[in-house]
This record gives sequence, C-alpha cells and structure tokens, in this order.
Amino acid sequence: TMMNDQAIVNLATTQYVANVRAYLNALRTVCDLLIWVETTAPDTDDRPQKKNKTSVWNHAVNTMILREFPDIYIVGVEAASVHWHHTDNVHLNDTWYRTLAKSFN
Repeated sequence: TMMNDQAIVNLATTQYVANVRAYLNALRTVCDLLIWVETTAPDTDDRPQKKNKTSVWNHAVNTMILREFPDIYIVGVEAASVHWHHTDNVHLNDTWYRTLAKSFN
C-alpha cells in the first residue's frame, strides 16, 4: 500500500496508518494468521516515494500494530532493503522476493 500512497499529495502519516488499520481489520475477518511485511526502502528520493517518509510510515504502522494487533506478526525488511539491488525505484530484484518467500515455507 505504501509506495502508491506516497504519491498522494498531502496524505498524512495518521491517515496512512488509519488506512492500514482498516485493511487489517478487514483481513482479520477472513484470515487466521496475518503477517505484516514492512515496506522496502525506495532506491532514490527522485520520485514521489521517499526514504525518510518510508521509515516514518513503517515506524508508525509498526507502532500501531504492536499496540492494537498483538496477534499480527511484523517482518522488518526496510533496513535490509536499503542497499539491495532495485529494478526500479520501488521494486527490488527477483532474488529479494524469492529469498523473502522462502522465509514463509
């Protein structure tokens, strides 16, 4: 959700967190297990997606999840993604996604 949301002009952190809260509440009605994977860092700050904003929003969402959804697991990937090869500003290479997927086998 985050990378496209960062392109919305003047979308506040509080509104983004409220949106994620709504998503999680909706998913809880149909899922027995939820895992929140942090958003990865963008490659550059040359586009609407910004590294600092990603960090701030990840922290805000993680805080909300820990407080309101203690049964949801958080996988922190932002720090690991900072120096990983990107295929564009927001997507990492296939090796990243294959390796992440293996974590859930």
